[in-house]
Amino acid sequence: MANKNSKVKKVNKKKKKAKNPVLLSFFAGLGYWIKSWFSNERCIEAREKKGYIPFLITAASVVIAVLPILSSRMSTNVGSVLDTPTYGLETSLATFQYEATEGNVEINIQDNALASFNNFENIANGQIGTGESAIYYWAHSYETTSLIEKTDTSSESSSSESTSSETTSSEVTSSESPSALRAIEEKTITVYDLLVFNAKGSYASTFASSVLTTTNDPNKAWYTSSQTIFATNALIFADDYIYFYKAAKDATSATTVNVYYEASMFQGQNLIALINDLTGVDPSATNYYTNEYQTSLVSAYKTVFIAGFERAKVANAWAYTGVAALVNVAMILVFGLMVYLMTRGKNNPYRDYKFLECYKIVGWATFSPALLSMIAFIPSIGGSSIGLLIFVLLLGVRTMWLSMKNLRPSYQ
Repeated sequence: MANKNSKVKKVNKKKKKAKNPVLLSFFAGLGYWIKSWFSNERCIEAREKKGYIPFLITAASVVIAVLPILSSRMSTNVGSVLDTPTYGLETSLATFQYEATEGNVEINIQDNALASFNNFENIANGQIGTGESAIYYWAHSYETTSLIEKTDTSSESSSSESTSSETTSSEVTSSESPSALRAIEEKTITVYDLLVFNAKGSYASTFASSVLTTTNDPNKAWYTSSQTIFATNALIFADDYIYFYKAAKDATSATTVNVYYEASMFQGQNLIALINDLTGVDPSATNYYTNEYQTSLVSAYKTVFIAGFERAKVANAWAYTGVAALVNVAMILVFGLMVYLMTRGKNNPYRDYKFLECYKIVGWATFSPALLSMIAFIPSIGGSSIGLLIFVLLLGVRTMWLSMKNLRPSYQ
């Protein structure tokens, strides 16, 4: 009998363990929460549950919603600015690297700053300003021909006269506009596809905005030759960073990148020598124009750009993510207020809901929009300005759906 009683007690203990109320309560709550992802009734009923639960759900939703933004910003590859289209960058960079190496140019970095820019005058093509404020520049150029409309007034007059005499004898067709009848001429022009500036002591982006403007003649502010087109790329070495500017000839916009000197690989280094080391070979008169060397050189510059942008990339990613999180929290509060106001009508049977209860309803409804925004938009627009609003838009749709379907007034 004693053995039977002990066996019965052991069985009863196992049953008690199997019916652990804490465990059952956890799974019941988990099931309820999962149903709230798509059930508005569950979200409305949850207003009576403990107050801290919607806070936890809201916090988790905000974190999940901003993960695509953080992930996208953290994975930014600034080296891609050197990908195609390059507008001749491979050749011009290789030429600069070769001439800088041969001319013993030193771009020395120390303590996160440009310590010295030595011997640049040996290869510079010109300067802006004079004396201590002079900014030397190196330029890579090529010549090409272009058809340009004549600006001579006499030629325009004779052109118009000849046009007039022609129109008396034969009617001008509809396809011939006045501009098509103007005189044009072929001119040889010089195109600069890379400009390198020693802007030590200058604020690079301010300097660039005054000399690198995306118009038909991007640098006409300081060079006025009507037969010269400054276009495409520029490297501006300033005190704290390199300002890289990339645009096509006749462009209306440009791509710009700040490459800071804070990377550990830059400290105590001459950037010209460092890039030669990364390339794996010093440029020479026999190799700098080859495809193999130019490909390796662009890869080395990408490494420098990525290293110099790392700190800024991380700081920007967290800053943008923080802004997105604040926007999401603010809009959750707005939607809670919206639900509260929409239930105030005298014909609304839910007008006795308090504001905190309305916030709880919205708080319980936040998770599925957050999950959808993470799953659907990480690969596409998570890092764009639209990605900042995806969670807000989805939550807005669900809140309106919930309000119009489950909390609408009764007119019976």
